Amino acid sequence: MAKKISKWKKFKRFLKRNMTPTWARHFSYQVFALLTSVAMIVGVADYAVTKSYDERKLLLLLRTRALMIPK
Repeated sequence: MAKKISKWKKFKRFLKRNMTPTWARHFSYQVFALLTSVAMIVGVADYAVTKSYDERKLLLLLRTRALMIPK
């Protein structure tokens, strides 16, 4: 009966056989693109939340000042 090989060992063997310089460059590019896109999404979401919060704060400030101005 054949000895069972773990998935990790199979993966390491796959990398050892198939990790050519071209494949490594392609893989590195894909990882970089993924990290860049995630960072952009987080940045846009943070900007949207912060901007809407600042706008609400500004509107509240303007409304309270408008109420203080005598007519």
